[in-house]
Amino acid sequence: MKKLHIIFFWYIFAVGSFARLQAQNQYHISLFGIHQPFGNVAAIGSYEYINGAFFHKSQWVGVKNAPNFQGFDFSLPLPKNNSLGVSLLRDQINVHQQYDLALNYAYNLRLKKDYFMSFGLAPVIVFRQSLFNRLSLQNPEDPLFQNTRLLVMPNLRLGLYFYGPRFYVSLSTNRFLHNTLSKENKALTNFNGKEIHLQLSGGYEFALHKNLDLDISTILRYVYGAPLSADFRVQFLIYKFVGLGVAYRTNNDLYGSILVQVYKNIKLAYAFGWNFGAIRRASKGDHEVMLLWAIPKEKKTKVVIPRF
Repeated sequence: MKKLHIIFFWYIFAVGSFARLQAQNQYHISLFGIHQPFGNVAAIGSYEYINGAFFHKSQWVGVKNAPNFQGFDFSLPLPKNNSLGVSLLRDQINVHQQYDLALNYAYNLRLKKDYFMSFGLAPVIVFRQSLFNRLSLQNPEDPLFQNTRLLVMPNLRLGLYFYGPRFYVSLSTNRFLHNTLSKENKALTNFNGKEIHLQLSGGYEFALHKNLDLDISTILRYVYGAPLSADFRVQFLIYKFVGLGVAYRTNNDLYGSILVQVYKNIKLAYAFGWNFGAIRRASKGDHEVMLLWAIPKEKKTKVVIPRF
């Protein structure tokens, strides 16, 4: 266990060193550790019971046509260490919107008594559309703004998820293929190693007292040619019932959060974010809400993974 502590703190140090750079353009949620399948398809292999989650994020509240995101995830365990699920993500900014529909699969491999490695993949169908007909134009007949057809493109998610009784380490990509548009506004999909979006994350739960735990988690996001982005999150979990947390993102975002177990197998989380960059003059902050539910087995699960 002492070796695991040392490895985890070296991981924190490495992430902190890289995180001096600015953030790149990806959607971010500060509550990333509470339901990890949103960031890594392999994480569904760590659940031994039927579970699901929904989140909503309103970014830069007060700014007209600002980004907003929604996500839904459902998974269930299958025989012989397999897990299967489905997820739907929606991303919108102004008249541009995108839906990612994924079929999630994971295989869970026991490495030692209480340590596991989960391998995950998910074929994704990407639906992208720009509703230019909703814009107020000086020339409504402008041909550049007449194309509102739905574009459909394939993609792929891949992930590795290593975990034990009080920790997890996650490596994943939610964009293994590169989706783009041609000059004729046709959908194109190809493989380009420089366009792969990588996410490295980890978390550890410290038992400070019988009724008080300290959860620490980080996530590092990288894509070639763009600055790195990192989140650092700390949460105090009181009586396994209420969690109070704070998170910092390297693009000058600060979040406060609360997690409450509202019913036996239902949790609700809320986070509010402040931005200390130039956008703070126009924005009233960010809002995030996440709802989680589960149908656990009658018998106690073999390993309880930190969900923070």
